[in-house]
Amino acid sequence: MKRTFGRQRDLSDDASGSRPASEPQMQVLLPANQGCRRRGVPAERKSNRRICGTVSSYRNCSVVRMPGRQFRERMVRMKGNGSAMSESRLSSRRRECVLFGVIVFASAFAHAGTLSKTTCQRVTTEGRVNAGREWNLPLGEDWIFRILPVSSSSSEYSGWDLVVDRQQPAGFPDALLLATLPYNSINEREIGTTFGLRAQDAIGWNPRSFRFLLNSADFREAQQLFRSLMTTAAHASAHAAHDPAAPPDHPLSRLVELRQRAASGELRILDAAIVPGVADPAPYAQAWALAASRTPHQIEAAPAGTSSPRGMLNWMRFSLTLWFPARWRIPSDLHPVRTACPE
Repeated sequence: MKRTFGRQRDLSDDASGSRPASEPQMQVLLPANQGCRRRGVPAERKSNRRICGTVSSYRNCSVVRMPGRQFRERMVRMKGNGSAMSESRLSSRRRECVLFGVIVFASAFAHAGTLSKTTCQRVTTEGRVNAGREWNLPLGEDWIFRILPVSSSSSEYSGWDLVVDRQQPAGFPDALLLATLPYNSINEREIGTTFGLRAQDAIGWNPRSFRFLLNSADFREAQQLFRSLMTTAAHASAHAAHDPAAPPDHPLSRLVELRQRAASGELRILDAAIVPGVADPAPYAQAWALAASRTPHQIEAAPAGTSSPRGMLNWMRFSLTLWFPARWRIPSDLHPVRTACPE
């Protein structure tokens, strides 16, 4: 709270009542029990302090309350002939403001970059595919998701491969195969009676998680690396992708690096119709054989009363969830939802 006392006559004024224009203006902070050195200014309690006006006449002597022990005698403001000081302070303040603006902009930019990396667009849809048939979903930016029947010359294999490719097919291998390891082995991208799995084992492995490339340059590079890898390392095992002895310039090392930038997806079987295989489950498939009962499905009779070791997948109904980069242009009819990216 401030109290302003009445004005005192300026003893330094000339007869005309004017004050030299060059007179410095000062506000001085004085102890409460010390007068303003001019007449008519009453003394106050020690718990107060006074701020007095000009040097020649303390016209506006105001009292500001504060604890007495926090008081220190000091100058609080200077005006007038301190132009050099004012310019210096102004220049310093400008530099501070520019620096502050740079820091704020850099922080906002870094925060936006972090958000773009940790925030995704999620798309969820459902579909059904029959044996020997294809199902597809346009993903935007000339990419497409396909569910293709397993290609095999043998009738003992049935099921489907998950594929992500360009609208105009770019050939083998596709962008999902390249980002979903391991190669040349049992893999989540293949839902079928392959690699020793029976039909009931295939639906027991549920859901299926995978990754897929969406950057065209990464896709083309990965295709070349994969072909080189298959040519020079035809003996690559199912665990080759995790081989710590692979040199940094090995094609597999670069493929694993590209995979880190890939998008993610998940397919969950909601219902299926199968002809169960009569063979015993493979040792590595026993857990999936037990889990098959938790996946809704229908049992159908084998054609012409014949049974087979692997059985057959006749159709499946599924839910497909895909996570895209935050700035990906997804078709509006897919109704994308912004969410955290999967780990």
